[in-house]
Amino acid sequence: SDRAADLFGVARGTLFTRERLLQKLHPEDRDPTRAAMPRTEEEGIYDREYRVRVGDELRWLAARGKAIVGADGAISTMIGIVQDVTASRVAAAQLRDREEKFRTLAQTMLNHAWTATPDGLLDWLNEQTMTYSGLAMTALCGTGWTQLVHPDDLAEAGAAWQTAIQNEAPYETVFRIRRADGDYRWHLVRSAPIRNEAGVVSSWVGTNTDIEEQHRVRDTLARMNSALSQRVEERTRERNRLWDVSQDLLLVVGADGIFRDVNPAVRRLLGYEPSEIVGRSQDDILHPDDRLPSHQALEQALLGAMPRFENRVVHRDGRVRWFSWTASPDEHGLLYANGRDVSDEREARDKLAAAEHALRQSQKMEAVGKLTSGIAHDFNNLLHGIVTAMNVVKNQIVRGTVGT
Repeated sequence: SDRAADLFGVARGTLFTRERLLQKLHPEDRDPTRAAMPRTEEEGIYDREYRVRVGDELRWLAARGKAIVGADGAISTMIGIVQDVTASRVAAAQLRDREEKFRTLAQTMLNHAWTATPDGLLDWLNEQTMTYSGLAMTALCGTGWTQLVHPDDLAEAGAAWQTAIQNEAPYETVFRIRRADGDYRWHLVRSAPIRNEAGVVSSWVGTNTDIEEQHRVRDTLARMNSALSQRVEERTRERNRLWDVSQDLLLVVGADGIFRDVNPAVRRLLGYEPSEIVGRSQDDILHPDDRLPSHQALEQALLGAMPRFENRVVHRDGRVRWFSWTASPDEHGLLYANGRDVSDEREARDKLAAAEHALRQSQKMEAVGKLTSGIAHDFNNLLHGIVTAMNVVKNQIVRGTVGT
């Protein structure tokens, strides 16, 4: 046919003999093709694939035919069909090449590598897997691999594998695999389905990665985190106990002057419930004359530079109480403050100052008294001399002896 002539690269209408056909074939395919051609009608159907070079193109052709015997009993004609199978041959060659590359890569991997049939039965493993397990491939293929799984992990690992197969979804799990010396080591096991052009799973490819060291590190970190969490919990309980039982006013305030938290001592010291203070501004309870200096002290405290500071806070019943503050900022812009009620101390201090002032006034009056007494004494001494002299003069006048 014209199509057959085109496939062989000859002019249409050309008479195509057996020998001419063989001359068109690739040299390596001539003898095998000649040997495969039927010599008698009884030899049956002719079925062969071979290469034909047409110009610079090398084609793979599939020929299927039957011999027709003439009157002399010899084969006179071949009838059949010829198809261009170059694309499928190239695809098959590429597939074999990829498989060879995969197996070469898998053999050079440090990990265990394996493949499985669509229904999940292992059909190939790399050398690392067999070296690790000490078992031959025949012992591990099919479901033989399950003998390496730790008994405590087998049920879960097997169930996860069956689920992946049923769902045709990637498989990933962790379980312990027995080494040749009997030691079990943790492995991360992963597998993914390989699909053909129709989207049907044709095989599975998987790896086992030794994560024993990571698992030990994870366990160590887990223990450390557990211990740390326990210490944090203990510290938190201690902090809460101190927070709850402190007789001083403890509070957390933001840079905006809004209270974030306050301890129960606020009930006794200011007559408020903690919930009545949280969310309010410090100005709501500060003495009006102390608001500005308190704002300045807050700014200094957030910079970590606030010295001990005292201000007046208004009790719920309207009484004014003096508080002495110390504070420390955190990295989130919050200020943790401790306020001690020093009203009684200030009152005692004021009374002491008043008493000291009164004492100083008394001492001044005593000194003035002593000075006055001294002056009077000295003046009396002067007057005594004068009076005595005048009495002498008086007596002389009376006796008439003045001037004698």
